[in-house]
Amino acid sequence: METIKYNDIDFSKLKKLDIRSFESDIYLDYINKKVYKIFKENIDAYELTLKWEKLKILETKKVIDSIVVPDGRIVDSSFCGVREDYIDGIDLAYTKEKYSDNEILQMLLNISKDIKCIHESGIIISDLNLANIRIDKNMCHHFMDVLSYSINKLPATTTTQIILDYLKRVGKKFKISENNDKLAFLLHTIQLLVDKEFFEITDYEFEEKMERLNILRELKEIFYDLRKYYISDAPYLHELIKG
Repeated sequence: METIKYNDIDFSKLKKLDIRSFESDIYLDYINKKVYKIFKENIDAYELTLKWEKLKILETKKVIDSIVVPDGRIVDSSFCGVREDYIDGIDLAYTKEKYSDNEILQMLLNISKDIKCIHESGIIISDLNLANIRIDKNMCHHFMDVLSYSINKLPATTTTQIILDYLKRVGKKFKISENNDKLAFLLHTIQLLVDKEFFEITDYEFEEKMERLNILRELKEIFYDLRKYYISDAPYLHELIKG
């Protein structure tokens, strides 16, 4: 992994992206297809230490190709950012604007299989949300923001709001776990396919959408279960879908 001195970066040749991020200012080098993430001053020393330790692990840890791993660490007087490949495409959250339901479903199934592989490699995503999964022009997916993950038991630094809302509704305290990753992805999947916030979907709306999208028939039982109680041993999405 390359070490890049902050003062050697020519920011005049980079475009600052208008992306809402609480932890980084993000710059694009479009010519070289690279992204520079410069950590904001509000990140405390503990979080920076976690990111540094995770980066060192990722230098030697074998991970699946769909995880975007930084290829450069940026240093000033201390560790202050990373460089990684730029993935040209759209966030999974916006795929309804471009792709059919069947195409989106195939993406979701492929992502689910990779989530299982990620778990098997000792990584928990925690902040598993549709804005952190990028879909390229070939409909391949890429997991972003890997330094926020839990890696080899080093804790995650963020989590997705949908799982926090779900746990509050079913009376469970949050903890980082593979099961909560699976639950978050199931919640996001149903929300994306129905095209409505999960906890606002009525029985009628789900049943009506199910008439037009057969795959929801296979998710019907878990949809109703998720609304009632905490599922302690959740399946992966691809384990629920036949064929």
